[in-house]
Amino acid sequence: MKKSGISMNIYARTAVAIIAVAALIITSGLAVGSFFLTRHMSGAIEKDMMIVVDIANEYVSNEIKLLKIQAAEAAQRINSSRQGADERLLERVCAEHPLFIGLTIFDEKGLRASWGDAALPSSLSGAAFMNAARSGGQAVSSTVRTPDGGLAMYVSAPLGEGRILAASLPGLYFSTLLSRFTVYQTGHLFIDDAEGHVIVNRRPEWVQQRVNFIEKAKGDSAFREMAAMVQRGISGEQGTARFTVDGVPRICAFRPVSSSQEGWFVGLVAPLTESPLKELPGGMFAIGVITLFLSVAAAFLAAFLLKRPYEEMERLRKVALSALKAKSDFIASMSHEIRTPLNAVI
Repeated sequence: MKKSGISMNIYARTAVAIIAVAALIITSGLAVGSFFLTRHMSGAIEKDMMIVVDIANEYVSNEIKLLKIQAAEAAQRINSSRQGADERLLERVCAEHPLFIGLTIFDEKGLRASWGDAALPSSLSGAAFMNAARSGGQAVSSTVRTPDGGLAMYVSAPLGEGRILAASLPGLYFSTLLSRFTVYQTGHLFIDDAEGHVIVNRRPEWVQQRVNFIEKAKGDSAFREMAAMVQRGISGEQGTARFTVDGVPRICAFRPVSSSQEGWFVGLVAPLTESPLKELPGGMFAIGVITLFLSVAAAFLAAFLLKRPYEEMERLRKVALSALKAKSDFIASMSHEIRTPLNAVI
């Protein structure tokens, strides 16, 4: 029974020691591996997102160029008409360019003629995008609140003789164009203007309200991370950022829109919980469990094999002790047998 107890004690100690060392090695390996794998995957995700943003930039830039071409053609059509620039002419020109929902003409004295929806208010005749046309160029405005409470955008084009054409677009024009593109489940493209107002977002209410996170961050610290990203974007920076919206951590890539006159920047944002990174903790946990299970099995096998030499040593020790005891008993017996006759002789 004692032998069995000693054997089991050696067996248990060996198994526990091997399992403890294996658990330490596994934990350390998983921690280091998780760190480097997360870093590598994050870099790959950010790189892929920047590629998507570059493609979106080309798409948006080409759309801006198309709108400017359409506005220039409309201006040329108005200039080439022998008819005065009245509402009937503007109606016909607008019908020839269905991208626009209205046309407005300004001259040096102010509003000259308009037709259609979202006519440009006279208060905006001196806006930057209109001044670009006065200098012979063209520009696309940010979203503008119309007098009737709606939302519109405008494309300016010079008409000559101090006149300027402002072609109206729906305020959600670019949002409608980009809403078809998604990444993961809810990742989406967005555009902010040169002042930080939202022009494009999958949440149309943000576009309608012309949300500006730089302004919102002044009253709510929850928007500081987003505001910092917007500041970087409007400064012309290209890069990535991370922030939280509605308690959900997100990753974002952004860059300036190539059309420098507008000052916009385009970006892609997606929840981290939808990215490949979400699978990493579960995968590492599964690897850890499987490895630990195999380590436990190996520990018991190793403990079983390692206890055999100790058992043999214990057997030999007992044999030696038994032989030593027999020798001692023999000597003691012989000593007694020899002493008895000697005592009689003495």
